[in-house]
Amino acid sequence: MNLLETLLNTQDGAMVRQMAGKYHLDEGQAKSAMDALVPALGRGIGRNASGAEGLENLVGALTRGQHSRYLDDPA
Repeated sequence: MNLLETLLNTQDGAMVRQMAGKYHLDEGQAKSAMDALVPALGRGIGRNASGAEGLENLVGALTRGQHSRYLDDPA
């Protein structure tokens, strides 16, 4: 089972329902958003963590709330 499947199935889909409610989406829309977001986060984290100071930079950005720099640029 991969990370996305784990997140989607945790507590019988509670995360999907919570995301849907928070952003006024139906569960299908929330699942689609997560389908796109989780792989992008994984690639960004992997790219950053592969550098010499990768883990330190990642932890620092997460602590400061600068999460967007770890997402792939869709352009």
